[in-house]
Amino acid sequence: PIGAIEVLRPPKETRAELSKLIAASPTDKDLYALRAREDELQLDFNAAESDWKKAGSFTDLADFYNRRLRPRDEIAALETVGKSPAPATERLTPANAQQSWKAFDRILQVVHEQALPDDVRVNTYRAWIARYPNEPAVYKQFVEYLVATKQFDNAEKLIADYRQAFPADDTYPIQAAANIAWKRGALEDAIKI
Repeated sequence: PIGAIEVLRPPKETRAELSKLIAASPTDKDLYALRAREDELQLDFNAAESDWKKAGSFTDLADFYNRRLRPRDEIAALETVGKSPAPATERLTPANAQQSWKAFDRILQVVHEQALPDDVRVNTYRAWIARYPNEPAVYKQFVEYLVATKQFDNAEKLIADYRQAFPADDTYPIQAAANIAWKRGALEDAIKI
């Protein structure tokens, strides 16, 4: 009685209206994202996937694949985010707070949650190191994984790569080599190292 009231319209009506808006301004990526959400509400997943791709955000596309339980596609979208260079807005952002870093971290979570093969995890770590060659934390995390999965030879090779990348750090390679010897069961070798 006092005026107009805003009401959420059903997806069938909203999609048609959003299609009209998209036709009027086809470069507005936010409209594609809105229509993709409405596509999902109407259970039209092919249209939703198409609209998420047109929206241009690979993180949002990865979220869509996560909701659809498509881990391989989610990982592919996250790899695109991870391998892309940092935008200008992240110029002063620490590496571990950048979108690329978070994408690689999320890939490892997906691999763990979906129990995907080890080669996916190893390839992710290698791509992560290629993207952030000056970050020792990635090397250390990868060495821990290799030791935990008893891939001792690969861990030793990675420690050699770490020594080349960070020649000033004498402590970590020694600790890691001793840890590998201990995990192999050679306690005396670990003590000697």
